[in-house]
Amino acid sequence: MVLQIANKKYDKAFKESIARLSLEEGRTLSSISKEYNITKSTINGWIKRTLETIIVILILDYQIMKICF
Repeated sequence: MVLQIANKKYDKAFKESIARLSLEEGRTLSSISKEYNITKSTINGWIKRTLETIIVILILDYQIMKICF
């Protein structure tokens, strides 16, 4: 017998809110994983993508500031 694991789809806002639990509130991956039944590696990927988005925004803001001042 082969167990099938459902591929769940989560929207961007949900992924970012889960990432913020770790980044802003300091929650551990284990506690988030247990509460939401999402693997730690999945959460870690969402954190990485959220951080990449933040970095891009900061770079763009910096470039705009250089042009304006």
